[in-house]
Amino acid sequence: MIHHIVPTSIDLFKDAIDYFYERFDLINVQKYTYVLGEVFMEREQFYEAALCYRHANEIMIQIQNRSSWQDL
Repeated sequence: MIHHIVPTSIDLFKDAIDYFYERFDLINVQKYTYVLGEVFMEREQFYEAALCYRHANEIMIQIQNRSSWQDL
């Protein structure tokens, strides 16, 4: 019997994050990474959620640093 694999919301978020990374769209990478953290929180996967939140915050710092350099 062949089973079809249905992508979970986590898989879809990871695909979206990869898509935006390939296009150097850090703002959307940050947004989707943060929302993925929310998905992990709802599933009570706290370690994974913390990793997502941390990564989202690191990306936000990168975005802010880039914009401050552009202001100079």
